[in-house]
Amino acid sequence: MPVPADPARPSGVEVIVPVFDAAAHLGACVRSLARLEPRPDRVIVVDDHSHDHSGPLAMAALTAAGLPATLVTLPARQGPGAARNRGLAEARAPLVWFVDADDTVAPDALRILRAAIAGHDFAVCRTTLVDAEGTVTGIDEPPPPRAVLTGPEYATLLMRGQARAYAPTKMFRRDFLPDRPWDEVRRYEDLASAIALACAADTVALVAAAPYRYHRRPGSASATFDPHTFELSTLPDRALAPLVAAGAAPTRSESAAFVLRESVFPLAHLAMRADPGEDTARAIATARRRIRPADLIGLAASGRIRLALAALVLLAFPRCYAQILRTR
Repeated sequence: MPVPADPARPSGVEVIVPVFDAAAHLGACVRSLARLEPRPDRVIVVDDHSHDHSGPLAMAALTAAGLPATLVTLPARQGPGAARNRGLAEARAPLVWFVDADDTVAPDALRILRAAIAGHDFAVCRTTLVDAEGTVTGIDEPPPPRAVLTGPEYATLLMRGQARAYAPTKMFRRDFLPDRPWDEVRRYEDLASAIALACAADTVALVAAAPYRYHRRPGSASATFDPHTFELSTLPDRALAPLVAAGAAPTRSESAAFVLRESVFPLAHLAMRADPGEDTARAIATARRRIRPADLIGLAASGRIRLALAALVLLAFPRCYAQILRTR
């Protein structure tokens, strides 16, 4: 039976929580942080210019829970990447962990990640998926192949879709992270930033447990078509460059699969599910232009037949593809 943590003994971990209009979900997040054993040394709340007083509400809840906390308020909305980076600038503990304000964590999450990170640049756990009704629907990632990987090996898992880039499933050594590890310009910052960090790491610890709870919510920014959606078209170039520089360049079929999985299909799907207009039509055309018939032959030859067929239908019969998508 585990011995309860001494609340007076520092854990060596600070938790950074970016918030933007998250008042409806902050209570559950803070309650889960308060149940952590051991507790974090401090929670750094970064209010990304919320309209619903998320920052002060988070601070009140943390104070009531007895958790030391600091509030950083951004003068204008800058996005999740900038909010994480601003929180990181405030961190002083040797270990940092990012938690999203609309998610929750299991009581043993900090203990699991802190134990795993010893001797490594960062540690990664798996993700429990929770639907809008609060029902657990599964674990997002497959079990890790080994307990420890080199940084480029883990980056390759991310590129292949065998691991997830979610920042909150990772605890980092503070002295490993650069000043601004997350992209502050683009919304879809997690994958390219995570691959770059992995390529810079010597070793990464992976745990099979899934103590981070990702709550799927309708209307989330990543599921909404808007001008930022076009950033998906440049994601492959930004994400694959660190792998090439690290000497872990993907094969041609791996690169083609990555482009389809992380750029072409998400861009087309968001556009096809939105109200039709000039922008959605342009997004669909942009997605289709990234499909190269020669790559589809290579994908089929490498065993990725379903992926190749889906891309072929999108390229040749976009209206049919959109109709199929709406029925799913």
